[in-house]
Amino acid sequence: MSDHLRIERKDESGEIRPITLPEWKEAVIGIEGVRLADGDANALNPVTREWVVMPNRGGDVEVWRDGYGGWLRALWWSPNGTVSFAAPDPEPDGHSILAVARDLAGKLGADIVSADRTVHD
Repeated sequence: MSDHLRIERKDESGEIRPITLPEWKEAVIGIEGVRLADGDANALNPVTREWVVMPNRGGDVEVWRDGYGGWLRALWWSPNGTVSFAAPDPEPDGHSILAVARDLAGKLGADIVSADRTVHD
């Protein structure tokens, strides 16, 4: 499996049909242990030791991680109508980011695809 995956949706002709921000937000609501993120994401660059800011375009999603002890920003909605995320290893608590992505893709009539266009079940 690829390290980076996307949730994307296609129409009958195979063209990408963008996931709108309101659709995305509606899909997120009601999934236990999942919420829309507030504010931008910040990460420390391990090489330069500088803080990097990744703007939230209104659709970043956090997933509750028991092992992490809190909310982890895990899915990023893009204005191009796709959602990207890193494909993590399955978690022992059964609430993996991939499982969340599958639930969201199902709600949206979308697929999970890798950079080489492979569709993942």
